[in-house]
Amino acid sequence: MPRITPEDAYRALAGYPAWVVELGRLRRDYRFANFQEALAFVNRIGEFSERIGHHPNIRIHEWCYVELELYSHNEGALTDRDLNYVKELEALS
Repeated sequence: MPRITPEDAYRALAGYPAWVVELGRLRRDYRFANFQEALAFVNRIGEFSERIGHHPNIRIHEWCYVELELYSHNEGALTDRDLNYVKELEALS
């Protein structure tokens, strides 16, 4: 899959301001009311990721935040697959 530049990713995600392009990766933090809600979200992300066959790095921090980090691991860079993941995920919200 062809790589995309961070600048192209930034432009493509202009309609998704919660997502940032940082160090060649897409990142977003989600905040929840408590740890249980954060954990339930992680499980939903896991199911979604399995269904579409693309997996983010997931980190729970500060007990109520979940950070998603996306890049195409096999390419070692951003690809259209990462942008599509964001757009599909946001359409579910």
